[in-house]
Amino acid sequence: GHAMARAERAVLEALRAGPLASPPVPEGVHKERLLEELANKEKVIRAVAAGYELTPLGTRMLEAWK
Repeated sequence: GHAMARAERAVLEALRAGPLASPPVPEGVHKERLLEELANKEKVIRAVAAGYELTPLGTRMLEAWK
């Protein structure tokens, strides 16, 4: 129920269809901090030329949430 956890899931869900230049982040969450943590600490997304995309770990996390 934590705001950052909900925001993380929202970003991963948004990237399910493919890379996005700017994944949507819910209000009240610091976008740069969230993307930094997802990419560099959790390694569930990565920066690419088109913006951000899921890593294999991010894809597995989405499957586990189903």
